[in-house]
Amino acid sequence: MSIEINDSDARSLVRELDAVVRNMPREVAKVVAKAAVNVKGSMQEDLRDSRHFKGGAPAVSYDLITTPSYAEAQIGPVSGPGRKRGDIASIAYFGGAHGGGGTVRDPQRAADEEAPAFTRALDDVLRGLG
Repeated sequence: MSIEINDSDARSLVRELDAVVRNMPREVAKVVAKAAVNVKGSMQEDLRDSRHFKGGAPAVSYDLITTPSYAEAQIGPVSGPGRKRGDIASIAYFGGAHGGGGTVRDPQRAADEEAPAFTRALDDVLRGLG
């Protein structure tokens, strides 16, 4: 007596899951990058609308950090030696040695506004990979 096992469904599932795992980081990184661009744009707009800190708008940038298992964006003004525009933007948000700051909308608000679109886009990615 012989037993025959048909594992074609299991093999098909494994192939589909493998494709999801292979494609998900790339697709999620695209969603994170799009959200970072949007938040960066909102932060730049907030600075441009400021009477005193509009010069800091071009200093707002983002870095996209990806690994095989996650994607992250760091968004904010680039400041430091030789980067006066970034220093101006940092003062707009956090103040300086002599106080100030807080005259430009908190960057967290830009991130909070982007959150629903970000969540929808991630949901679309997950549904599309299935």
